[in-house]
Amino acid sequence: IAGVVYQFAGGPAGLCAGSYGVLDASVSGTTQADGHYGYALAIGDVEDTGSAYASLAVGEPWRDMGGQQRAGRVLVYEGNTTGVSTVGEIFLDQDDAGGTVQAWDQFGAHLAAGRFWDPADGWDDLAVGSPGDGLGFTAHAGQVNIYHGGPAGPGSHGWSGFNQGTLNEPIESGDTLGFSPVFGRFDGSGHGNLAVGAPGEGSGAGMVHIIAPWRQTYGLSSRHSVVYDCDDNLYFSQKPYDQVFIASTTKILTVLIGCEMVQDGMFNLTDEYIVPGWVALSIGGSQVPLFPGEKINFWDLMNVCIHLSGNDAAHGLADWMMGGGGPLISLPLFIDLMNLRASQIGMANSHFNNPNGFEQEAVGWDLGDHYSTPVDMALLSQVAMDNPMFRDIVDDATFSMIRQIAVPGMPGMFIPVPFNINTFYSGIILNNIQPAIGIKGGWTPAAQATGCYAAENVLGEKWVAGTYYTPDSAPPEAYGDNAANLLLLGGLSPACGVFVFPIELLAFIPTWIGLQATIDTQSGGASEIGWGTPEDVIIQMGPWHISADETLARVELTRISHTRLADGEEAPYGVGPFQGHGDLTLLHNGSEDVSVEVHLSYAAEPLLLELVPGEPQTVPAFDPGEPLAEFSMLVMNVSMTGSNADITVEEIYPFDLVFPPDPSANLEVQLERFAEGSNRDGFSFMVEGQSADAEAS
Repeated sequence: IAGVVYQFAGGPAGLCAGSYGVLDASVSGTTQADGHYGYALAIGDVEDTGSAYASLAVGEPWRDMGGQQRAGRVLVYEGNTTGVSTVGEIFLDQDDAGGTVQAWDQFGAHLAAGRFWDPADGWDDLAVGSPGDGLGFTAHAGQVNIYHGGPAGPGSHGWSGFNQGTLNEPIESGDTLGFSPVFGRFDGSGHGNLAVGAPGEGSGAGMVHIIAPWRQTYGLSSRHSVVYDCDDNLYFSQKPYDQVFIASTTKILTVLIGCEMVQDGMFNLTDEYIVPGWVALSIGGSQVPLFPGEKINFWDLMNVCIHLSGNDAAHGLADWMMGGGGPLISLPLFIDLMNLRASQIGMANSHFNNPNGFEQEAVGWDLGDHYSTPVDMALLSQVAMDNPMFRDIVDDATFSMIRQIAVPGMPGMFIPVPFNINTFYSGIILNNIQPAIGIKGGWTPAAQATGCYAAENVLGEKWVAGTYYTPDSAPPEAYGDNAANLLLLGGLSPACGVFVFPIELLAFIPTWIGLQATIDTQSGGASEIGWGTPEDVIIQMGPWHISADETLARVELTRISHTRLADGEEAPYGVGPFQGHGDLTLLHNGSEDVSVEVHLSYAAEPLLLELVPGEPQTVPAFDPGEPLAEFSMLVMNVSMTGSNADITVEEIYPFDLVFPPDPSANLEVQLERFAEGSNRDGFSFMVEGQSADAEAS
């Protein structure tokens, strides 16, 4: 198995019986008993041979190099009238592509020659697969290097290297990227593409990458993505037809149906709905939160469904649009409508079972699975962004409303509360990836971070993109960077007339200024907390203007987070400073009962709570009697059954604020954040004035 290459002359009748001779590794030094010389071959115009003949590349992938066993090499011989010349051959190994020669790289196990990127340059390029390359930290992950052809041959005119990571896939042992490379023109760009296999991907299911840098972006953290151009053509993708969990991007369809019902005359935007208890109390995950008995109009309910990703709002819309029959009647009817509308849009590989995006229903009947594909969600995004009412909703960075909060024990009486929202996608819209115009993101433990994006250029041309399964382990900036790079790619496509913007993402700090709350009045606000941010959250509160007297106010801060805890795993919660907490509510969103321990910093013994799916459990309110530096709560899954605790935790913290007549006075509140698994996180607050002139921000 040292290996040889036989040379046969071609002719009008095919290969000639005579041979141009036999090549083995001795023509380029010495043979190696197990070198596998000739394991892969490629022929191309990769160098100036001084004649009309092409060159021959020969792989010897098990060749020991630099003391590294089976690192591999490639030799390139000039062609001539008698076969190939063994004088002046080109030697290539991993060092020639910026890498390091390592044992078992198997460099040269697969070869291809052809035109890459610019076919007009007159030279073929050489692709070299190294399926055994562990990239210094694993085994057999693989990579492929492209050596650009030119007069001096491959190795002298630059190179490009690709591994699973640069090609937007996790680098995993056994992927074996580098198999079966082949060049070709696979699109209408006129450029040469490279297809290369990774047969070990997905535990042997396999994958083929198409490498085309002029219409691709690299280093994405998402597992699945799509970009469409301004003519609605699929321009770039990562596994676009795979079934994926879509989380709260589901709400695009829910709100689109609402817009269409208004446009069809079935509802008015000013129609009002009384929030039933099951909507306010039995729906987990991200929430407005709505209050039992609250009165809200159709326009506001659609907006909070999108901007605060309110699962409660999504269920309220579904209930309302189907007649208000509750979870056993209205929800199945609305789910039928969702699936019908999806079919009309052309979403052939999607199925919905709830209006907000959980993988299983929060309440009501078992209505099947909940999934879609990146391609189907792009179709939905295109249709939704063509609806002017829907676009008016998602294209706003802020939203204001007057909430009508029911007065306990006084039917028909409501307290008007001004409420200002920094929308869920403010961090996408208000940044340097303009002209972003929405649309919607989401997260669940199973889906991880998802997102549907849209943009528009100065010519009024629109395009959409989407990402699915951006893991919690990705860098905090990954979600926004993915959106930026994908929208940039779509905007630069030939189908879009003009589009230029920088791709760096600006930090967005939600701010509420001048929320007025005098005696007996309230105002409030809400915002989501960014994706993948493990750091604790700092909230600053202070007076809006200078007053000659003290400014007195009471603030109730509500934080709602969604966490999945494996059996035996724990998550910290808490706040500092601490003046007390209201009822702390835990709601299990899973399918099986679980047990959790709740450790409270002021209690000697933990509470043991048995969580039944859909039934909230409450830790009673606590007043320490005097302000404390901090409060902490630890929630631990102690089921001992292997079941995950998929928990929504609602924390309520009241603060009595006293600001002296000093413009610099403020209160800084720190919320503890679980570093992993709590990607859906947000807060809201209500300010109640307790002095004649109390305006806080």
